[in-house]
Amino acid sequence: MHGRTPFEKSRIVDRLRAVGTLCLFVLASAFVSALLMDVVVSPIALLAVGDKPLFNVIVTWSIRLGIAGALVYLFVRRIYALRRDGHSGAEIAIHMSLRPLRAAGLVLSLLVVSTTVIAIIYVLFSYNYYFIYKLSN
Repeated sequence: MHGRTPFEKSRIVDRLRAVGTLCLFVLASAFVSALLMDVVVSPIALLAVGDKPLFNVIVTWSIRLGIAGALVYLFVRRIYALRRDGHSGAEIAIHMSLRPLRAAGLVLSLLVVSTTVIAIIYVLFSYNYYFIYKLSN
């Protein structure tokens, strides 16, 4: 009986104690979360209401810098991984210059395939009444 979890014990007191502990933890984390969100969100909301152009500039530049930082991080991480695998600088340069072309080719092929599928579905639905007429006669 000692190695069992409180949910495996059969006494109702043990189960209530375990559920009570869980409820207290959930309530405490909800209180801390609400308090921290009030501390973080209130100034941002006041700035957004008080000075809209400044807020828009901050958000726009934050998004731009975040995307640029993520792309630079991915680029540097890929170069580091290729270096660690033993590739030379020329091989890395060729790989990094051909990679966008491969991605563009993949996007174009996906566009062609999806356009073809949409066109086929459109033709099927537009001539559906004709097919039903032919099938019924």
